[in-house]
Amino acid sequence: MTRSRTIQPYALWGVNRIWQDFEVVGESNYLPAIRRAWNRTPKSEYNDVRVDLELVPEPDNPYDDRAISVRYQGLIVGYFPKETNLDWWPVVARVAATGLTAAAPGRIWYQKSAGFETGSVRLGLGEPDLSLPLNDPPSQPHNLLPSGNVVQVTKEADHFDVLADYVPPSGAGALYVTLHKEEIVSSRSRRVVAEVRLDGERVGELTKATSEKFLPAIVHNTDRGLATAVRAAIKGSGVAAELTIRAAKAHELDDAALDGPAVRLPSLTPYDPNAQYLVPNTYGQTTTAARARSIREEKQRFGRGTAIGHDAEARTPSTPQVKIQRTLAQPPRSQPAGHSAPPPRSPEPNHAPASPPAAHVARPPLSPRPAPTTPPLVPYGASSHGNAPLPVAKSRKNTKGSGRALGLAAATFFAAFALGILISGLGSPGGGAIVWLLGVPVAIGVGIWGRRAASVSAKENQDPGNGWKGS
Repeated sequence: MTRSRTIQPYALWGVNRIWQDFEVVGESNYLPAIRRAWNRTPKSEYNDVRVDLELVPEPDNPYDDRAISVRYQGLIVGYFPKETNLDWWPVVARVAATGLTAAAPGRIWYQKSAGFETGSVRLGLGEPDLSLPLNDPPSQPHNLLPSGNVVQVTKEADHFDVLADYVPPSGAGALYVTLHKEEIVSSRSRRVVAEVRLDGERVGELTKATSEKFLPAIVHNTDRGLATAVRAAIKGSGVAAELTIRAAKAHELDDAALDGPAVRLPSLTPYDPNAQYLVPNTYGQTTTAARARSIREEKQRFGRGTAIGHDAEARTPSTPQVKIQRTLAQPPRSQPAGHSAPPPRSPEPNHAPASPPAAHVARPPLSPRPAPTTPPLVPYGASSHGNAPLPVAKSRKNTKGSGRALGLAAATFFAAFALGILISGLGSPGGGAIVWLLGVPVAIGVGIWGRRAASVSAKENQDPGNGWKGS
C-alpha cells in the first residue's frame, strides 16, 4: 500500500530562477513522470518546462539513507547526485522535520524520437549554507520583500557583539532582518536612513543613497501596520562579521508586493549544527496533492459514485463477469489412463445447484490431409515440365572475363616496359628497345588467351551437361 503525507512547499533562499545548472541523476528511470510534466506545462522559449520541484529526503531509502529525491507534483523525476547529499541533506532534512517540503525552481526537458524517450532535469540552487534562515521570522506582523540585488550593510562592525552569536560554524548563513526608518541627528547634520535590525537588535544601517531606495516601501508597510522584513546573509569568524541583504527596492515592487497579502514564511525547526533532525520516511510514498489529483481524475473517468481508495483494485469500469463455457466444437480433454474423475460436488448452502453438463457431440472424422510432395530438382536451364530448355539470360561473367583479360594484357605490357627501362639503365639501350617491341605482341596474346578462357568458363556455368541430374 502506498501511503501519502501532507506537505506544504517551502521555497529555498538564494535560488536561481533564470539559470538552472544543478544536474539531477537517474532521470531515465522516471520518464513517465517527466513526460507528464512536459505534456501538462507550457513550454518556454527554449522548448523546455520551467516548474518548481520538490526536494524530499528519504531516510528509509534502502540504497542510501541520505538520498534526496526530486519530485514533480509528488512523482519522482530524479535524485540528487550522491556526492552532493552530504551538503544538501541538512537543508532538506530541516524543512522536512518541520512538516514542510523544500522547493526549488527546475527545468525539465523531454524528447521522444523513433520510439525512444530521453529526458533531463536541472535545478536552480544556490549555496547550501545560504538556503535556509538560521533564525525565526520576526515575531511582529511583517511583510517579506521579494529577493533582489545584494546590498551591503554598513557599520555592522559596531555591533559585532550581536552578530557574533549568529555566525554558524561553517562561517556563512542566512538570516531574517527588518528595515526601519530612523532619523539620526548630530551636531552637524540630520539624516534619515534605513536601520537594519536582527531579532529587534540594531546591527547596522544602509547608506544614505541606498536608504532612499528602500524608505518608500518601509513607510508604506508601516502605514499598513507591518514591519519590512528582508533576507540577509552573514559571513564572519570569531573576530569580525559582515552583513548583506538581498531585497527588491521600492521602484522594483509591483502592486501585489505593495498592497497584496503580507508575505510571511513559516518558522522552521531550530537550526542544529549536527543536522540531527527527525525526518519522516518517504521512500516509495507520494504526496497528498498527487494522490488527490489521481482520485479526482479517476472519479471524472469512472463516475462520482465510484469507490476509489488506496486498496481499490478495480481501475476499469465494472462489467458483469461472464463464465466462459466450452463449446461443442471444443470437447473435454481426454484423461490419462487410470485417472478417475472426481465425484460431483453437492451444492453448497446459499448457492444454486450447478446446471447439468451439456451433452457431448462427437465431431465428424476429418478427411486425411494429402502428404506434401516435394518437386524434383531440375538442372539450371531445363524445364520442369519437359526436356525443352528454358531461355537463359546472358551472364554477366562474359563482361567480367573481358575486363580481366584486358587487365592481364595491360599488366603484361607495363611489365615489359619496366623491364626495358631496367635493361637500358644497365647500359644496353638496344636491348631495352627490343624488350619494348616484344612486349606489345606478348600483351596482345595474353589478352586473347584470357578472353577465350573467360568464354569457356561462362559456357560451362550455363550448361552443366548430363553429369548433374535431379532426384
